[in-house]
Amino acid sequence: MAKYYVSGTTTDSCVIQIFTNADHNYIGQRSVGSGSYEVVFELDVLENVDIWSKRDDGYSISYVNVIPLDGSAKDVNITYEYTEVYGGNASTY
Repeated sequence: MAKYYVSGTTTDSCVIQIFTNADHNYIGQRSVGSGSYEVVFELDVLENVDIWSKRDDGYSISYVNVIPLDGSAKDVNITYEYTEVYGGNASTY
């Protein structure tokens, strides 16, 4: 079982949703309140995912094609690319 930890800080209550990137299968969601949060999702295998944050008023932020890291090693060199969709505008980092 692969675990996905999603954390951040929000000024509003919202719902964090996660989908598989390859076929857009819905995995689940967690509601979080304002402030710092950490939620955990589990999948059968480690694969790229899309992460959405949606407020009650419909405003959303998404992180597309997030590449998970294998957390079994103590030292990890992180190289990643994701596309952030923020208020309807997309940017790739």
